[in-house]
Amino acid sequence: MITIENISKHLNVLDVILEWHRSEWGNEWAEQVRESTNPDSIPTLYVALQDGKPVGTAMLLNFDMHTHPELRPWLGGVYVPQSHRGQGIASKLTQHAMQAAAQMGVKKLWLYTDSAPKLYENLGWQHVTQEDYLGKPAAIMSFDF
Repeated sequence: MITIENISKHLNVLDVILEWHRSEWGNEWAEQVRESTNPDSIPTLYVALQDGKPVGTAMLLNFDMHTHPELRPWLGGVYVPQSHRGQGIASKLTQHAMQAAAQMGVKKLWLYTDSAPKLYENLGWQHVTQEDYLGKPAAIMSFDF
């Protein structure tokens, strides 16, 4: 069974998560992960656990795209290791983060993706625009609560 909890309760798995994020998005992003351990406020990170082991993450961030500092807050850092993909973990993490954002009083949440716009569309996110970001085409999406 998969449970999703705030990273503040599972700092013992932070090194694994840092390595995933560093490998996927680089050192700068990994530092952002290190700063996202707030239990009840943004920035924060949610971890999916299976038998006590991490199997995915999702984050709520104040900033994500350097080209859009006016947009906030963001869903980011949605990551599931290859060995656990195809099980709906990313969707569950996204929904959990969305519910947490709503409980924090967020009215609109943003994200960008260069790989999974359909995942977010299926969860009710709206496509806002498409632009080149960090050398890849990125869909910018929003969700209104």
